[in-house]
Amino acid sequence: MRIFYWLVLSLLLAFQPANAQELKDRYQAECAITPADASTSYPGASRISNSNKLAQPTGKAVAAEGQQVYFYGRLFDENCVPLKDAEIELWQANPYGKYRYASMEELATPDPVFAGAGRTYTDNVGEFAFITLFPGGYGNHAPHVHLRISHPDIRTRTVTVFFAGDNRNDNDPTLKRIRPLLRDRVLAHIEPRADGNNTEPMQAHIDITVPGKQAYRQY
Repeated sequence: MRIFYWLVLSLLLAFQPANAQELKDRYQAECAITPADASTSYPGASRISNSNKLAQPTGKAVAAEGQQVYFYGRLFDENCVPLKDAEIELWQANPYGKYRYASMEELATPDPVFAGAGRTYTDNVGEFAFITLFPGGYGNHAPHVHLRISHPDIRTRTVTVFFAGDNRNDNDPTLKRIRPLLRDRVLAHIEPRADGNNTEPMQAHIDITVPGKQAYRQY
């Protein structure tokens, strides 16, 4: 939907300025700020591997056991401009609901291991992606991942992302703290697999908007 609006907006800017402004207003209304989560604890940069492949870190011939997830999305600033060159750090529980970060020694062996955390950077259109495993829930906490977003032009922000349609979301204490109208902003939407192919990774997508504006880039 965002890409569609972006293309249409470009045409309207060239040929119909009045209508373009109306469409811009509608587009920005959809680009509300993603709620932050101040309750989560950052594990520290030393525990986060320099890779976006948590399920099968570099050098591993076999992936760790669990449901693979291609977790991807786009990052926007408060003006709905794609935020490029932002650092995205992700950490999460493993499929058994435990937080555990692979050591350098474990990452250096050929044996399968789940990294537990990783990092990547947004490209020039604000896109990012991770290959991870579907996290296990624990207690009243529904499956989720944590993202820490850093960029020179914005204040570092941490968000917790859940998975739309999971029946455990209703009892999650973190989601309960978010106003109902804003909860959709922290839900990654699962995309149906082509032809019901269960051997391929699950795909989960989310768009994230952070407060602040990029220098030298505008709508």
